[in-house]
Amino acid sequence: MRQVLGVLTVEQSLTNTGATVFDLVELGSWLPLPDRAVEQLDYTGRWLRERVPQRRGIDVGLTVRELREGRPGHESSIVHLAMTAGASFQTGSVWAIAHAWSGNGLAAVERTASGHTSFGVAELLLPGELRLAPGATYDAPPAVAVHSSAGIDGVSDRFHRWLRSRPTHPSTP
Repeated sequence: MRQVLGVLTVEQSLTNTGATVFDLVELGSWLPLPDRAVEQLDYTGRWLRERVPQRRGIDVGLTVRELREGRPGHESSIVHLAMTAGASFQTGSVWAIAHAWSGNGLAAVERTASGHTSFGVAELLLPGELRLAPGATYDAPPAVAVHSSAGIDGVSDRFHRWLRSRPTHPSTP
């Protein structure tokens, strides 16, 4: 695993150690957020108007974005951001989570009534889509998370540095 300062990659696997088939419903990655994360931002869109930002507060309850087209589409968010109040491109603390997956998926933010906040991503598995035979192992697509105290641009910088650090990343135009 390559390490890039300020980037957390969460990799998970599940092995069926039982004697019968196991129906996997979800294997997602959830990360805690600090109390000062009070706004969220994701993206939506349609043909010729992709990646339109949607900014709103993080209220008590669960906010879920689901993608059910089998691939990223025009309304696909790519990344989900949690931010301090009024965070901008250059200022404020921003936490981001993305799913290294190009199929059905979900991104969610939750604040409990006691004030605990977290966000996460997961594949959106259809009923019966993933059945593990005894002894079989499933590797979930990784989640990638970053934090920046330099606004949304800082998050973007960390993601770009991480992508460019891949051993297979092109080194010439």
